[in-house]
Amino acid sequence: MKSLFSIISDKNVGSPIMRGALAALTVESANEILANLFGKESAEFVNAIYVKDGVLGVRVNSSSAASEVKLNESLILSEISSKYGEKAVNKIRIIL
Repeated sequence: MKSLFSIISDKNVGSPIMRGALAALTVESANEILANLFGKESAEFVNAIYVKDGVLGVRVNSSSAASEVKLNESLILSEISSKYGEKAVNKIRIIL
């Protein structure tokens, strides 16, 4: 049985509403992945905030957190692409 998201996305892949929904789901998923990688307490130091044009914006509070995100970038991107497809996110932008 198909999920509601997959049914709707099959119909309106290019619509602005679907792109926004995919971006919101991607940010939520990225925050879960970051929490699994760095621990639940990391939410105050590392937080995904947006997706735009295939770029995931990640806010960090320290340079050491930025280094850890960059070191694990390929793992984060591969987990996101396994959930939402190859074109969902292809790069991470660190925001200090």
